[in-house]
Amino acid sequence: MQSCCSEDNAPSPDTRPADQTAHSSSGNQAAAVDSTLAGRYFAQAAQFQNAARFDSARVYLQKAIPLFEKEEKWEQLVRSLNALAGVYRTIRQLGPAHETLTKALQLGTERLDGDNPVVAATHQEFGIIYAIMGQISRAQAEFGQALTLFKKTLGENDPNVANVYNNLGNLSVISGEFDRALEHYEKALAIKRQAFGENDPRVADAYFALGQAHRNKGYLDESLTLSQKALDIFFATIGENDPKVARLYMSF
Repeated sequence: MQSCCSEDNAPSPDTRPADQTAHSSSGNQAAAVDSTLAGRYFAQAAQFQNAARFDSARVYLQKAIPLFEKEEKWEQLVRSLNALAGVYRTIRQLGPAHETLTKALQLGTERLDGDNPVVAATHQEFGIIYAIMGQISRAQAEFGQALTLFKKTLGENDPNVANVYNNLGNLSVISGEFDRALEHYEKALAIKRQAFGENDPRVADAYFALGQAHRNKGYLDESLTLSQKALDIFFATIGENDPKVARLYMSF
């Protein structure tokens, strides 16, 4: 069974966001370079987060957040709060993560009118947290709001939309709704192939998720074919010694 949820690569529980996941193109990564002190703190935090130095990432985000608030840079502030919540989630401090997202959603609704991809990213992060907590119906509701907002603000074929479909697929697996999971994973794969081309690790992730969904249905030939596609792409792009490859081998 797949675990839920990720913003980008299936089926890990909570790794990165759209490619680099909800912290990047979903609105948690700066859309443009911010040369202010707060912007530099945010950029440094992102580097620490990518290096899995989560305590350091937390410290720098906590430096950036009050500066963005003082400067009334609301989008950057909500983005930073989303990122901080993601750090808390990763280290399994779900209470602080939820509290941080509550503030992000309030600010996003009041200052950004709610129609903004960073607000969609807040809902996405809420969904992941609720899924980890086993609150599946609340997770589905949050992912539904994220999906609607990402489509409205970024378009139907944005990779962030694919990430939400992936997480909805993971929830469907947990709920035993395997046909619905297949539908969600197929949509995620189609978007990622269009966005990134065939030979990209993010597309391999989508093939892997879809292969696992076929396996859950007992469609072993289809599962093997899709898993082999994922393996071929991983070999060509990230090499055979990457942990993802080992995980994929275990699924055969």
